[in-house]
Amino acid sequence: MLNGMSAIKGRARRPENTPTVLFQARVNSAIREEVNAAATASGVSSGMYLEALLRMTLEAEGQLPVLDLFPPRQEELHIPAA
Repeated sequence: MLNGMSAIKGRARRPENTPTVLFQARVNSAIREEVNAAATASGVSSGMYLEALLRMTLEAEGQLPVLDLFPPRQEELHIPAA
């Protein structure tokens, strides 16, 4: 449940004494702008927005997806020349 008082007027905030942990990540500035815009439109902080997005994915899928972002590295065999 969200409380109506926040450091930024109009944004919802967590109830008092809700346990949280710090979660930081580096992202492309364009992605950050998109997240911030969506969070602002949703009336929450970017952290609460990302948490809700991840929670919705977990509820819908049962787990977060495993992403295949990079092709597997192929091992290079060093064969000495004859």
